Amino acid sequence: MEHDVGLTGIAAEQWPDHDWPAAEVLHGAFHVVMIPPGDDVVLRVVTGRGFDARCTREVGIVRTLAATILPLPVPKLLADPITTAEWSAYLVSRLPGRPLDTEDSDPVPTEDYRQILYGFAQLDPSRLADLPTPRSWCGGDEWPGIVEHDLVPLLPPEARQGALRAIDDLLAAELPASQTFCHGDFGPHNILWQNRMPTGLIDCDHACLGDRAIDVAPLISWHGVRALEAVFDRTLLRRAMTHRATLSLQVAAAAHLVDSTALRDHALGNFTQRLESGRLYDPQGRQPADLRPV
Repeated sequence: MEHDVGLTGIAAEQWPDHDWPAAEVLHGAFHVVMIPPGDDVVLRVVTGRGFDARCTREVGIVRTLAATILPLPVPKLLADPITTAEWSAYLVSRLPGRPLDTEDSDPVPTEDYRQILYGFAQLDPSRLADLPTPRSWCGGDEWPGIVEHDLVPLLPPEARQGALRAIDDLLAAELPASQTFCHGDFGPHNILWQNRMPTGLIDCDHACLGDRAIDVAPLISWHGVRALEAVFDRTLLRRAMTHRATLSLQVAAAAHLVDSTALRDHALGNFTQRLESGRLYDPQGRQPADLRPV
């Protein structure tokens, strides 16, 4: 979806107090984000097949999170969503700060991660019962079947068993884990920072109640297991490694559901490359068996 006059015009008609023609436009895999200059609002535009149902799910998450006190602020819903024939959009508050990039994350802010995730673990799950199941953004409970029946046949023959094994290992690892709030795409890219202090969380559309290892898995992709060993116990890291092994398959399933062939094939290629290079669990090549309980 391109940033076009139609989108700008509808935004200007719906929310005329903001300078939409001058807005910064960011294109993600499943969204377009518009940020008017000098303003405190963000427009999230949900695109691709099934956009209306996905928008409803995302807005439900925003509303649920607004009713609880999280360790960091999250965007608030400012207006009910609007829907056209091609997209749905909703307006949320803009938080101060900016994400860290790769260069900014040296040294790795491991203690900040630990404190935020500890705060997640202290939340009362009963107050967040309306959150979706894990991986709702890529199929939820149907995700393993989507991978097995629709995506595995697209993988090279030598990678197919590896994909099925990665899914089985993940489902077995998370089964006994207690349920806690998970951001779902946790990392320095979705944490806002000022002067290297965390100030907010964004992109909460993957939020769920699930295994807390879900939120450690993206940190492994960013920093590697070795950088995290000082603040997370080995049992948690081993589970997180099994989650990390399937992240590309999760993206591939989400892309398949929205009919994005290019992203689907790119994600499947990432999975195959990681499997063949021995970096499925950790970008530095460590394996779950390397982290034996102390």
